[in-house]
Amino acid sequence: MPREEIGLKTYVDQRFADNDKAVLAALASTDKRLDGMNEFRQALSDQQKNFLTREEFTRAHSDLVTQVTQLNSRMDKREGEKTESNNIYGYAVGIAGVLFAVLDLIFRFLGK
Repeated sequence: MPREEIGLKTYVDQRFADNDKAVLAALASTDKRLDGMNEFRQALSDQQKNFLTREEFTRAHSDLVTQVTQLNSRMDKREGEKTESNNIYGYAVGIAGVLFAVLDLIFRFLGK
């Protein structure tokens, strides 16, 4: 009988030693995982420092909207100037055509 008790004690000790090894391995694995998560958190924190705040975006966006509005106004003004110069050119050609027609009629009438 004493031999069985020694065998049982050895068995139980071996089981506890195996469990201790398993717990230590699980703790090491968890520590690695937590280190990875901490690195990820740190990366997110570093990345967030480079992002625009809403106030910075709003300020820059309103400046851009103002500039685009001014550019559109200038373009509209230039288009209007081009249209006016095209109209003047059209009027000049029309008047010249009428003058030539009148002169043609005068020469035909006088030529008879």
